Amino acid sequence: EKLKDMVYPDLFLNLKVSKSTADFIRFEGEVENKGLLRTVIAKLHGRTVDINGGLRVLAAEAQYEYPTPQDWESFFKSREGRYDDLANLLPDTLHIEGLPCKWFASRESNGEKPCEEIVKNVFAIFGTVRNI
Repeated sequence: EKLKDMVYPDLFLNLKVSKSTADFIRFEGEVENKGLLRTVIAKLHGRTVDINGGLRVLAAEAQYEYPTPQDWESFFKSREGRYDDLANLLPDTLHIEGLPCKWFASRESNGEKPCEEIVKNVFAIFGTVRNI
């Protein structure tokens, strides 16, 4: 609640504790768009929250560790001959980020949590979705 108060009148779509130790608490939050993200980061970064005697807030955009196109290319080149049936095919993995969760949420969840079935239905126009 204290973090939500610090960014008011802006709002988090989602805010949850992702890791907690004796030294720090990591929160993951979601906001409506990138412009608002920069605003919220500016409001939070460097401030102190009165939890456990005072914790300093370090706010940043999340960095995801997904393979780059170069990673995929080197993966397939290093395994030549092992995947003869996959010759000249590109990986069938698609990484999408930055879309609001509420676009894929069921009405029952009040727009807070995306529904896997809705995601599959939306992206089925591009082909079968095997894994999310």
